[in-house]
Amino acid sequence: MFNHNVHFLFTIIPFLIIISSIHGWELDKPFTGSISFYSDLLYGWCVNKPTDSEHDFQDPLCHVCLKVEYNGKCITVPVRDICYPNECSATDAKLSQPAFEKLENLSVGSIQNATLTFVKCDGVTDGSKDTKMFTHNVHFLFTIIPFLLIISSIHGWDLDEPFTGSLSFYNETYYGWCVTKLTEADHEMLVAVSRTLFIKGIFPSQDPLCHVCLKVDYNGKCITVPVRDICHENECSATHAILSQPAFEKLESLSVGSVQNATLTFVNFILGWKLNQPFTGSISFYAKNRYGFCVVAPTDAENDFKDPLCHVCLKVDYNGKCITVPVRDFCQECSATHAKLSKPAFEKLESLSVGSVQNATLTFVKCDGVTDENKDSKKIK
Repeated sequence: MFNHNVHFLFTIIPFLIIISSIHGWELDKPFTGSISFYSDLLYGWCVNKPTDSEHDFQDPLCHVCLKVEYNGKCITVPVRDICYPNECSATDAKLSQPAFEKLENLSVGSIQNATLTFVKCDGVTDGSKDTKMFTHNVHFLFTIIPFLLIISSIHGWDLDEPFTGSLSFYNETYYGWCVTKLTEADHEMLVAVSRTLFIKGIFPSQDPLCHVCLKVDYNGKCITVPVRDICHENECSATHAILSQPAFEKLESLSVGSVQNATLTFVNFILGWKLNQPFTGSISFYAKNRYGFCVVAPTDAENDFKDPLCHVCLKVDYNGKCITVPVRDFCQECSATHAKLSKPAFEKLESLSVGSVQNATLTFVKCDGVTDENKDSKKIK
């Protein structure tokens, strides 16, 4: 879990910093270095580089801040990009223009003998009235619990704090605000919430609200659905949510149209599945080569790869055989208890001619050190 209150390239004071791509840096260890500035508009290595987001965003250096002390002045800014070895040594840093101006006049160009310290970004401000707080306490992919959860307490909503609200539904197909792909509200389980709850001026995919779920309790029934879209202020107050048609039907007949006095709670993005909880399901196989939803979807890597289900494995027990494989894609046509294995994975359990099997035991598990216990298996890291 990590807090992610990001104030991005185009916000009020875009405090960005380019740090050399290095190994051997430590938190809270001051060192003497030099700084210069840049004013180019770039895709930040750490924040939005979809062609390689699977790798770049995982670097821990992308989730800390650099504290810069110089001539009695001090700023702390988040690491957002790299500068290459031909531009920066390991002790050089390039600040954004407004960040550099906090320390020295731009006409100076660069300064020597600054004290630089990598620090956690929790609660950091630069001390100016227009600065925003950066909370960025990272426990990242493939660590103790490989769940990529983005949460925030902003704009009047909090995790795990129930509030009373109202509900209606919609069934149109839109490009979801949070996922930049079509969301089909006539058959997907999702929710749109008020625009007033979102942060203005940042990319939607960076908004913490796009990475949580809404739990809805009404009349003895309960559902949990991911936030996927917005409804505008003229349609929704901060306490009104528009559910997709199938989600609304879980609670009430569509003929009712809308309901009052539901209990709404924003919760962590873990939907309908739990680690280490076996369930009975069915399996089949597929053989198409395609872009895996979880691993290489450059047109939407900012969003898809953040789903916690993309960072666990599925253990399958069937007829005395067992395999454990990483979750790498989704199937639109599958129920929650059906899984499609790759051909070689299915063949470990049953002949392809069978097509599908029932009554397998499925369990989502951590991938740490997992093998399928066969000689040709590879460790999943």
